[in-house]
Amino acid sequence: MDEKKEGSVLLHCLKTLKTAKSDTEIFALLLLVTKALQAEKLDSTDRKRLFEAIGFDFIDRLIISDEVPEGCPDYTYKALALTLLACYSTEPQLQSHSSMLSKVSFLNEIILGNFCSAAEVESQKLVDEAYQCLFGLASTDAGWNHLINGRTVSVLSQAFSNSSYGHDRSLQLLLTLVSACGPATWCKKPEDENMVLNKLATEFSVDKTKRKFELLEILVILLLGSAHKSQADSDYSPPWLSTLSEALAELLKNKLGTVR
Repeated sequence: MDEKKEGSVLLHCLKTLKTAKSDTEIFALLLLVTKALQAEKLDSTDRKRLFEAIGFDFIDRLIISDEVPEGCPDYTYKALALTLLACYSTEPQLQSHSSMLSKVSFLNEIILGNFCSAAEVESQKLVDEAYQCLFGLASTDAGWNHLINGRTVSVLSQAFSNSSYGHDRSLQLLLTLVSACGPATWCKKPEDENMVLNKLATEFSVDKTKRKFELLEILVILLLGSAHKSQADSDYSPPWLSTLSEALAELLKNKLGTVR
């Protein structure tokens, strides 16, 4: 399908959406939109037109509805809602919209893989779109607060620790939050920080490639924004500290030679 034809399909669907009289009609038109264009091919004008035609109310109904058309997977409506949210999340004016911020719990469930009936490829597509939404939220001050208070830090820590699909993006998001919010990132569940640092310290200790230095840079960012800094004068020793200390000592010995 050439770009001119794609544009005409989108324009027709958006015009028709404004006059649609039922959720069923809107659903059918949105299926045409998603088949005609992927979200990343929409420009800012297209995204604004889509928002003006759909808004958030219909997305809310898609998320809470458990009744899908006969023959469709049980997650069909939620998948469509997620595609629309992913499209909205790339538009700066919508990233901090209250209705976008309120979808944090829904996005958490996607990252946790709570759509077990979806096939692997479709499940990964859902996770990809959920991460796209989270990155959009993480680009705003309001988004930082909602991700921290909405249990997303725990979800991302779990995804990273378990090496779940997309775990590299979960780490990127955690680094974004720590860089922006510091120790407050871990305020809801401090043990999440240990979970992440345990995994990174272990990887750092066994890695023999150039990635070791990439891991070191990541560890520096996390430690500079660590909640453990407030415990520096206590007797508490986090579980990852000895692993990291030994690995650093070994690295220095290899680089500088044994001190005689």
